[in-house]
Amino acid sequence: MKIINTLLCLLAIVLFPMIAIVLLPNELSISNSTNDILISVFMAIGAWLYYLYDESIQKPQISKTLTKDIILCFLLIFLIDKILFWFFGEPFTQVNKINNNQHVIIFLSIVIVSPITEELCFRWLLLKQLFTHHSFISSSVLSTGLWTIMHYQSNATPFYYVALFISGIIFCVFVKKKNGLITVMIVHALLNLHYYLTSLINW
Repeated sequence: MKIINTLLCLLAIVLFPMIAIVLLPNELSISNSTNDILISVFMAIGAWLYYLYDESIQKPQISKTLTKDIILCFLLIFLIDKILFWFFGEPFTQVNKINNNQHVIIFLSIVIVSPITEELCFRWLLLKQLFTHHSFISSSVLSTGLWTIMHYQSNATPFYYVALFISGIIFCVFVKKKNGLITVMIVHALLNLHYYLTSLINW
């Protein structure tokens, strides 16, 4: 039963969004940015449907004392990224040009929508489901591996994926702590905001 639940979880948050975006009418698929938002929406729908199905999943908690964990998690990932990219070069071989009217869509996608849906799906739903019958390490590696693959970009260097994978593992460690889901959502959003603002300078 646990294996079936894990497969259903993967179906809900990985396969369902991919199938939905492929079947979407062409007129709704405007750009990569809008596709990212739509995929996040479908991931959220899939996660909600699975949450309704599996009554054993506890609701995420909210804490009023998150400052210490947020700062520590952010600094860990930020410094590791900077060290990797300082030694091995920039994470992308080239920066994609975008139109000015796409900035709002991209901001909404990477700073608001993606951090919420990705952490709900991969660090709350999938990680907890895997952890019911696997070790925390193997569960973290598998869920983070899927999360890393989901971020494939043709212009990314191998060290982009290394940095992304390490970030995902750190998120897994912090999400285990009390009220950790809110911590990793905020840190994920702050990191994406930093890289978004940095990219604006290059654009």
